[in-house]
Amino acid sequence: MTDGIPNELEIDLRQVRVLLVKHTLGGQYALNGVAEDVERYLLEQDCHVVRVLAYQLNSSSEKYSSDRRFEDGVLQHIRHRRSRLHPPLSAIWQLFTSRHAESFDIVVGFNVVASIIAFRHARRNGTKVTWRIDFVPPQSRGHLIGWMNQVLERRVLKVADVHIENSSSAMSARSKFNSASSSAVQHIAPVAAWPEWYVYSTPSERPRNVVFLGGINTRTGSEILSAIVADPTVHKHGIFIDIIGGGSELDRVRSSVHPLNSASVTIHGVVKDENLITEILGRSRLALAPYAPLDGSFTEFADPGKLKRYLAAGLPILTSEVPSVATQLAETGGAEIIDSSRGNS
Repeated sequence: MTDGIPNELEIDLRQVRVLLVKHTLGGQYALNGVAEDVERYLLEQDCHVVRVLAYQLNSSSEKYSSDRRFEDGVLQHIRHRRSRLHPPLSAIWQLFTSRHAESFDIVVGFNVVASIIAFRHARRNGTKVTWRIDFVPPQSRGHLIGWMNQVLERRVLKVADVHIENSSSAMSARSKFNSASSSAVQHIAPVAAWPEWYVYSTPSERPRNVVFLGGINTRTGSEILSAIVADPTVHKHGIFIDIIGGGSELDRVRSSVHPLNSASVTIHGVVKDENLITEILGRSRLALAPYAPLDGSFTEFADPGKLKRYLAAGLPILTSEVPSVATQLAETGGAEIIDSSRGNS
């Protein structure tokens, strides 16, 4: 296994046709993800044809599907279609309706449904890639959805040529839960971020800004965020807090801000302007990632992208022991682990 772009994909992209299938960005996510980074990489490498299909996966996604086609780095067409069904029916509907005459040398799906759709469009000798972002334990999905997901997973792993995960723990867990015989070449490709995105001074020269970035829900530590912004001493210490992202607990965190902290706490909500995100990270001194230890959470198998964004911006991180990468970050001096069992203390 290797880090970064797998060897199987390191070819002369100027002669290759690639299809990427993913779900649309939406609600609680402020950042582009792995699929968007792969798309950008292919376009920068002058890939001959890049086609990107995106569909609505869950209720927080944008309420449409999109189809974009690039040729030699130039956008040839873009189409949007409003989703008439609610998820997960909208995702299942894509399995039966997403068919195109065009075939591709490399097809990449970024979740189980996306992989099945992508694999239909591979040429006879094309490379079928399932590039997984998160592993969610089946028991956390509910009985019916969990069973359906396992059936689809086994099918995908059986026919894939390349299987990519962002952490070794996710690779092991997916193989264990699905017990599918697979001849796919396996790779670990951690989520990446690039320091050249940022223009910033060293942390000691920055104002006393603290930043949180990402989905705001119980899994990502919304209770701790609420406790922090409710602390009336925040403004006394000259600390400024930026919270970027949306989610089910956004309103709760916003309503928890103590009146004395009204000038010290800025809750931005979802920010789609990448330049503003990099600006906020670049002026911060400390980053928060207080994941909660919930049963069935996929965080323990994940390689959270926001941690890499924090590191690329030169920020020390306060995080919990939940992400599998937390210990490694602590050992290399990039993070300090807080005990999640202590709750809001």
